[in-house]
Amino acid sequence: MSGPDKRPAVPSKLDVRLSMRSTQSLEVDFKSMRSLDFPADLDKDGEADLLDIGDVASRSGMAPSALRYYESETIIASVDRKGLRRQFRPDVLTTLAVVAMCREAGFTLEEIKLVLATGGGPSWKAFAERKRDQLRAQAEHLNTVADQLDHALRCPSPNVFDCEHFQAALAGALPVRGDADRVQVGRVRRGR
Repeated sequence: MSGPDKRPAVPSKLDVRLSMRSTQSLEVDFKSMRSLDFPADLDKDGEADLLDIGDVASRSGMAPSALRYYESETIIASVDRKGLRRQFRPDVLTTLAVVAMCREAGFTLEEIKLVLATGGGPSWKAFAERKRDQLRAQAEHLNTVADQLDHALRCPSPNVFDCEHFQAALAGALPVRGDADRVQVGRVRRGR
């Protein structure tokens, strides 16, 4: 960087083609998304230099193999090569930060592609509301499981398989619900 308050020049659009269907492609537009303030070197024209795959890996904390995978899935795109090494625009770090945040929240790869395809526009909110509701339902289920484990850890029964609460939980554990004749709750056979 040439000055202490110089920000790297980041293109306003990242051209990533996402295959939703074989005939449809989407262009990801990050105009409304603030660029992350990652230091970048500027070339003689004041443009941000391209980042080598090793630079992207070290700045993002992601392995080069993960970057190549995300490129093969059209989540990121290299714009050039120097020898055999892929070159990326600095704004790839913003995309990777979105990917990392989504992965942390449990988004699938296809869901991450959908988030990126919205470019942060209005369609993002509808998707985010559905995902939020799904995550809340999952959190509620996990809290129920944690409560059951708390009970099992405090259970006075000499064998947790003999506990009436455990037996009741077994009745609802199988995906076939409401068919009590098919689920026989009884003593669990243990290995020899």
